[in-house]
Order: sequence, then structure tokens, then C-alpha cells
Amino acid sequence: MATHSPEAPHLLQIPRQENFHYLLAAQARNVLRAARALVTLLGDLRDIDKRVAEIRALEHKGDELTHAIKLKLSQTAIAPYDHKDIHALSSALDDTLDSVSAVATRFRTYKINETTAGARQLSRAIFHATDGVARAASRLHAGDEILRYCHQIRLLDKLADGIGNRCVAALFQDCRDAIDLIKWKDIYEVMEATMDRCKGVSDVLEVIVLKKPLAA
Repeated sequence: MATHSPEAPHLLQIPRQENFHYLLAAQARNVLRAARALVTLLGDLRDIDKRVAEIRALEHKGDELTHAIKLKLSQTAIAPYDHKDIHALSSALDDTLDSVSAVATRFRTYKINETTAGARQLSRAIFHATDGVARAASRLHAGDEILRYCHQIRLLDKLADGIGNRCVAALFQDCRDAIDLIKWKDIYEVMEATMDRCKGVSDVLEVIVLKKPLAA
């Protein structure tokens, strides 16, 4: 009879029989939910505490899913993909979620009362990238369409780079308060880093797909 690990009682809610496809797709959907909450946050900063708490809760759930995948890897001799690739994908998803949380937390820590058009654009780019990640992860079992989603994520990453560069340039041109400049420069950089994390996920997905040819 299988026994539950005493180090991870919080994992009891995750069915032990769930396969890697299910867990990775669930992890990707969780990242998407956090990105959606970030878009909502930037749409109305009056509910910042509520939204940050929501994203932090999703971050904790993501930690549980990451741990569940690591645990399953340690107990599985033959997995559908290389163990290193599964670990890399799960870690990349976890890093992306942590980065989304870092963006949200900065708005609260810096006591930002008014957002910018550039920040809202970046949040939407992050959302669309995580949507692509979630859609690709949901197709891992089939293998189709993943490369198309990865291509879309790369395009979004390039778009976000352009938005971020323009935002920082505008800061140095228009911002007269040095403290505000430091705050917003940091926020923009973390948002761009979040997009880079999304691209990192797509890179791992591409590796997995290219290693495992589609069935005829």
C-alpha cells in the first residue's frame, strides 16, 4: 500500500494517480490564473491587497504542484519524456509564477496608486504568453500545435521587449522624481523578466516536442 510522504502533508489533496501530463497542464493553468489576476490588478489598483493575496495563494498552489511532480519523478522509472526535461519544464513554470508574483508584490511594496499604459500593455503580453503556455502544456499528450504556440510566445517576448524599452526611455525623459524613476524602472524590468520566463518555458516545450516525434 502506498504511503504519503510525511514531509509533504499538503500534497494529500493531489491524487497520487495523476500522470505527468495532468500535473504539468495543471501547473501551467495555475500560472495563467496568476497572470489573469495581474491584469485585473493593473486595471484597478484599489483592490491591490486582494489581488496580491490571490496571486500569492496561486503561488503556494504552484509550489505544491512542483513538489508533486518532483515526488512523482523520484518514484517513476519510465516517464513519457526525459526526467530532466520534465524537471526543467516544471521548474520553468514555477519560475514564471514566482516572477508574476514578484511583479504584483512590487506594486504593493512600492505603494503604487496609479499605473501606466505601458505596464498594462506588459501585463496583457504576460497574460497572452501564459495562455499560450497553458494551451501548449495541455497538448503535451498529443504533441500537436505546441510549436505554433511556442512561436507565438517568442513573438510576444519580442513585443514586450519593445514596450519595456519605450517605457524605460520615457521614464528617463519625463519622470522628475528620482524615487519614482527607480520604482518604475524596477517594475518594468521585472515584467520583462517575466516574459523571458515565459519564453524559457516555450524553449523547454520545444525541446520535448523535438525529442519525441509525433505519432503517425
